[in-house]
Amino acid sequence: MITLEEASRGLVIDIKKLDEECRFQPEIFYEVAKQAVLASSERDFLKEKKDKVWANSFISEKMEGKLDGKALSDKTAETFADVSEEVTKSTREYLEKKKEADEWVALKDSFQQRAVMLKELCGLQISGAYGEIVVQNKTVDDSKIARIKKEMRKQ
Repeated sequence: MITLEEASRGLVIDIKKLDEECRFQPEIFYEVAKQAVLASSERDFLKEKKDKVWANSFISEKMEGKLDGKALSDKTAETFADVSEEVTKSTREYLEKKKEADEWVALKDSFQQRAVMLKELCGLQISGAYGEIVVQNKTVDDSKIARIKKEMRKQ
């Protein structure tokens, strides 16, 4: 199982090891996609749980109001349900999982972009357009410069 931090570091492409990057891209992408699905599934479960906790709290507030001889409006019961400790806790759990799931989905999208970039880099490397560029430092002696200047004056 891969962590978010490990997967994020895996986005960087080492152009000196392009063959390894291409070989491991599908495996890393699969792991990231799998984590995105798992996190999204857990997020959806916590969303349902949060909604049930809220509904139970709402009903409980309405019933307590009736038992006390008060008629609570739906709006008042909703307000009490929104601020109940159980609802706050389940909302916090849901939001934390939502953040994680969103990060995995964004990372999955980034790995899709990485695959396109790898394809382009491989094409450039094969065509020879991309590689190490070496510029040689050549010095020109003074006599050659003087000769070139003299020829330029004649023209």
